[in-house]
Amino acid sequence: MYVALGIGVLLTAIAFPELSATAGPGFVVAVEGGVVIVIGLLIWLVARQRQNWARWTFLVLYLVGLPFYVPRFPEMVRVNAISAAASACQLLFQAIAFYLVFTGDARDWFKPQVAAGAVSPEARRFGPKRAGKILLWVAVAVMALIVAAVALTYLSILIFGYNR
Repeated sequence: MYVALGIGVLLTAIAFPELSATAGPGFVVAVEGGVVIVIGLLIWLVARQRQNWARWTFLVLYLVGLPFYVPRFPEMVRVNAISAAASACQLLFQAIAFYLVFTGDARDWFKPQVAAGAVSPEARRFGPKRAGKILLWVAVAVMALIVAAVALTYLSILIFGYNR
């Protein structure tokens, strides 16, 4: 997943001139930074903290993005075949990672672990895991608002045209 995240950053860097011409460089950097933070946090929670909810959240985000990706792919190939190939590799790496975290021994790895010194329910309710979930959901909500704003901006450019 970290490789897929790196490919995404690289693709944004390659497309930065076109993206910043329509949305502004500050906006592009802010959106990419937010995406890297949210996706990086999800990867860390899945891979290092065994958080099952993060695994499912990540899968839902991936599946929600697919319908937007597939129709754009032929245009990506026409504009820049190398970037399109890298983007397809990114999608493939993510699909492989999801296969691996939802099959075989991974299912057992995500089951709750019973420790020798069990933590009280009150400590679990207000502990760092709870704070991590809250932080992640806030970040996901902010990213959803940014994506909605980008989509509405793109839609308004398509409908009303772009005038400088």
